[in-house]
Amino acid sequence: MNYLRHFLITGALLLFFNFSIQAQLTQTVRGQVVDMETKIPLIGATIVLTGNGTGVTTNVAGYFSLANVPIGRISLQISYLGYEPQQLSELQLTSGKEMVLTIEMKESRLALNEVVVIAHRRKDLPQNEMASVSARTFSVEEARRYAGAVDDPARMAANFAGVTTGSAETNAIIIRGNTPSGVLWRMEGVDIPVPSHFSGGDDVPGGGVFTIFSSSMLANSDFYTGAFPAEFGNAVAGVFDMKFRNGNDRIHEFTAQLGIQGAEFAAEGPFKKDYNGSYLFNVRVSTMGIIKSFMSEMSGKQSIHYEDIAFKINLPAGRMGTFTLWGIGGNSKSEREAEDDPALWTTPPVSTDMKMGYKAGAVGVSHKQSFNSSLYLSTTLAATLSDTDFEFGRRRVELPDISIPDIDNLNRSYKLSLSSRLNHRHSSRWHSRYGIRLEQLFDRVDYQIADTARTMQTVTNKRSNTQLLQAYAQTKYAFNRHISLAGGLNTALFALNGDFSIEPRLSVEWTVNSRHSFMLGTGLHSQIAPLYFYFMEIPAADGRVATPNKDLKMTRSWHNVLSYNWTISPLLRLKVEPYFQYLYNVPVLQGGTFSVINITTQPSLFYQPFCNTGKGMNVGIDFTLERFLQSGYYYMATFSLFDSRYKDDNSDWHSTLFNTHYVANLLGGKEFTFRRKNGLTRVLGVNVRVALSGFRPSSPVDPKATLEQQEIVYDESRPFIHRRKGASPVSDISVTYRVNYRRCSGTVALQVKNLIGRQYMGQVFNQATQQVEDFYFDSMIPFVSYKIEF
Repeated sequence: MNYLRHFLITGALLLFFNFSIQAQLTQTVRGQVVDMETKIPLIGATIVLTGNGTGVTTNVAGYFSLANVPIGRISLQISYLGYEPQQLSELQLTSGKEMVLTIEMKESRLALNEVVVIAHRRKDLPQNEMASVSARTFSVEEARRYAGAVDDPARMAANFAGVTTGSAETNAIIIRGNTPSGVLWRMEGVDIPVPSHFSGGDDVPGGGVFTIFSSSMLANSDFYTGAFPAEFGNAVAGVFDMKFRNGNDRIHEFTAQLGIQGAEFAAEGPFKKDYNGSYLFNVRVSTMGIIKSFMSEMSGKQSIHYEDIAFKINLPAGRMGTFTLWGIGGNSKSEREAEDDPALWTTPPVSTDMKMGYKAGAVGVSHKQSFNSSLYLSTTLAATLSDTDFEFGRRRVELPDISIPDIDNLNRSYKLSLSSRLNHRHSSRWHSRYGIRLEQLFDRVDYQIADTARTMQTVTNKRSNTQLLQAYAQTKYAFNRHISLAGGLNTALFALNGDFSIEPRLSVEWTVNSRHSFMLGTGLHSQIAPLYFYFMEIPAADGRVATPNKDLKMTRSWHNVLSYNWTISPLLRLKVEPYFQYLYNVPVLQGGTFSVINITTQPSLFYQPFCNTGKGMNVGIDFTLERFLQSGYYYMATFSLFDSRYKDDNSDWHSTLFNTHYVANLLGGKEFTFRRKNGLTRVLGVNVRVALSGFRPSSPVDPKATLEQQEIVYDESRPFIHRRKGASPVSDISVTYRVNYRRCSGTVALQVKNLIGRQYMGQVFNQATQQVEDFYFDSMIPFVSYKIEF
């Protein structure tokens, strides 16, 4: 605690130290305005600073610069002949960094001689014009501002309707009752592995503690919860489509941050004068060990550590287009020794020796080329890696000093991918998109488990590889300013067994007037299982080795969404989305009750024969009432009511593991700005979040098997029939205090997760009392940091 005390004192001294200051603090706002589809620069576009009427126009390369803009929240109005006007509201301008924007404008559907007042583009709409339903954009500023987000886009998404997380300490995303492993993560147009530290450490896959890159690297990105466009394949739950921003191409800027969760440093700037190329990189190193002093659930013998790096190098090459080199990489390790005294063995983690490591990374080279005002090509060559390695050893009351090996698992996956996308704008009303995605998949798995004599036996030690090929075409046509239609087709070929899927997608949008609109989306989606699943080997009765899962088909899911949007005012909107998802060809355990719909991090489940007789169904309705940030405050209330079920190989229907039936979120915040006569500006921000959901179901405990094995054992013949009554609460708060000096800005932040909630985590076997008990996560998780930008 001495470290924390010294850190807070140092941060306070830095924050309140008064640099010599001029009359009023100002900053520069600049950037480029381009066509949304072709990325062609727009010459002569007008950018006006709302409030004082200051404005500029873009030059021959589409660039603009607004100098001497007062710091604080600002709004910009962008207009260009033949394009829909755009409003960028409540942007946070600080003294520490210039604001550099890339503004994409959408060509108007109307003929130039029509005189019609068009409403501003809604803030929640996705960047992707092909998306109509179950999609919205998110910004780095929201990831920083939302309570409980902890600068993590995955945690931020938990505030959206239809979305929950695995638990307070993880960021696994559960969308409309689907498994988190059904979520596609895409970075700069490339499908990447789960980009989270300690991924696979929870009881659900697809998440970890937080993402392996800082949210400060992100540009505005899109998040999809269903019926996504044809360009997204190999996913049945949702999509994170993330993009990195470009670095400042005029001046060098730096950011340093120190907190109890880690240290962070970022830099960006130009390569040389009068060249629009830039670099941007961010590196983080953990001090996560400090946090365990606040969490009773973490053993004093537990150590956790991570580090990560992310970068983007932007290299414009004139007529040859633009080349980009980008990458992310993260390494996280966690080790825990069992407590020496058996009297302290109240939960399995306390009596377990564990080593876990997770590495993930992606690096790519992208090229973008505009051929003319109608054609735009983007191509990326990339390599990705994910590596999970964990070991478990259990101790017994009769031998407390000896760790008995239990599981030793290594799973390493590589991928080489080539993707290319062609955008074609036929007219202001009609544009199309075509693409291919070629992936060479490699996988290595070494899985060992203890037998009844507690001797480690090799279940498999195998290397495998195959290919996944995808191609898609989609188009969108606006019949008039009220009705538009988007249709597409995604195809996928899994080379290992020749499984081929054809997935039509269709959406219709009807804008009744400037306040009311309806959208309907439908489409088929598919996803392959983890590669080692197909190469699993089982000894046959005749002594030969069989691979019964090699011919399994991809899981298919049919999404249907109806969406209604009511713009109550320019700042307030209501969105209602009923949906229905039907899954089929789902791999399920032959003759058993297990389905990959309920996939957990237990690899032993895959070393059994599976078949494609499983089905699933998710039906529900999402409500969102959102007041966008203006005048210093905002709020968002969401409520989702749903049912998620699956059918096993015995044709019996059950509740899924993720079927909480409902989830409600209330999120809001207020900023208080204090200006001094000497120009010093201080901003206090307070944000809170409260969430309630039903409890996740579980299978009943098998008491006899639990006593025999001295750990919790469930009766899987009756899956997920046990459910606690009541609601599971989550509460988060964040408080920030920012001071803008003449050439830098400093921010002290206190973010607390699980402020007053007591989260039920399931049942555990207490080896000391020999009883099955409820297990709760009671601890607050604090994150305190000081950041300086200069």
